[in-house]
Amino acid sequence: MCEAVISPEKKYSQLLLKQVSSQYELQSDDLSTRFMAVLDYLSGMTDVFALDLYRKNQRPAAPDGLIRRHFSAFFWARLPTVARPFLLFPYPPPNFMPQLRLRLLSLLCLCCIVGSSWGKIAHLLPRPHAVVRAKGHFSLARPVLLDDPTHCAQLAAVFAAMRCPFSEKAQAAVRVRLDSTLDTFDYPLEGFPSEGYRLRISPQSIDITAATPVGVIRAAQTLRQLAQGSATPRLECLTITDFPAFKVRGFMHDVGRSFIPIDDLRRQIDLLSRFKVNVFHWHLTENQAWRLEIKAFPQLTSATSMTRFAGRYYTQAEARALEAYARERGVTIIPEIDMPGHSEAFVRAMGFDMQSAQGVAALHTILEEVATIFPHAPYLHIGADEKRITYPDFLPQMIAKVHALGRKVVVWNPRSRRRSLHP
Repeated sequence: MCEAVISPEKKYSQLLLKQVSSQYELQSDDLSTRFMAVLDYLSGMTDVFALDLYRKNQRPAAPDGLIRRHFSAFFWARLPTVARPFLLFPYPPPNFMPQLRLRLLSLLCLCCIVGSSWGKIAHLLPRPHAVVRAKGHFSLARPVLLDDPTHCAQLAAVFAAMRCPFSEKAQAAVRVRLDSTLDTFDYPLEGFPSEGYRLRISPQSIDITAATPVGVIRAAQTLRQLAQGSATPRLECLTITDFPAFKVRGFMHDVGRSFIPIDDLRRQIDLLSRFKVNVFHWHLTENQAWRLEIKAFPQLTSATSMTRFAGRYYTQAEARALEAYARERGVTIIPEIDMPGHSEAFVRAMGFDMQSAQGVAALHTILEEVATIFPHAPYLHIGADEKRITYPDFLPQMIAKVHALGRKVVVWNPRSRRRSLHP
């Protein structure tokens, strides 16, 4: 009964595939190329289809006349071709909608059959450097053998989400190998190792070769994207070679002005990692509030010193846990303690300015605590913007202190000070 109901659409789909295959000389098993060709073919034939319907229904006005009457040439040129028939017929002829519905249903069937695998690959974000497709697929929702010397938690989590329990006796295998000579683009930047990886998927194995453990995390996130959005639990066979064009791909939150709960930050770090954004710049202090607990000076996070979201701040334990959470996902946190500007909350809490002997001594203590809170941060951001420097050698002293803690410095470096600062 169902077969009889869908037979017109099925017949049209077969006819369309036959016509497109003939025009594009496609192989019967080349489903993704066939799908793209169908889209191209439909896009090109839409105007012809509309004109043909006009002729069959003996409409007195030509399509071009209606186009000029209802739309400017500029709008028409930018209108998706598949949408043009709707606009060509403000008052559709009797047979227009049934025929158009038949074609759209056929296109939908083709999308369901061959579009999902192509779409998942084409819409990977960010787009991989190179993708080579192969025949077949790797079935999910079955036991797999995981051989990962890096013990990547993200990789294990991806396969757990795919309903792939780990078993030493499984026929399907996921293997990870580190190769520092992997031929992917990279350049040296302290604190940011190579992220290049090669991901090869075949029917019975997934092989990940990465330059460093961070590359394994990037491969895991690619697998996560490839597995999403499909009714059938499987991964298409392919080989992806990928690496970033830029070592630092960052995102900043100014929580000094607007407090964001720690659980929300975790969710955002999950998203950053999923799309391979590798830096979270955490702007922790501002005129409105100081948001990071400092054991030596608890008054900094007192509600009375804050003018927005009073009393809301992050404990040191929360900050340490967030750095560990981000690090597991390949995201580096760069904390910012702004000085000497954007420091009105500091002045309210401490009773003295940063540009004073007391202020400099306090900042040295604060930087020591910040370095212990964020043990894996390669950089400490100290602001240095939008404030006239009046205390002798204020910034050179702060920079020297950060260097003494084994970190590098990031500043909002005004052009007039570039010659005197060496972060």
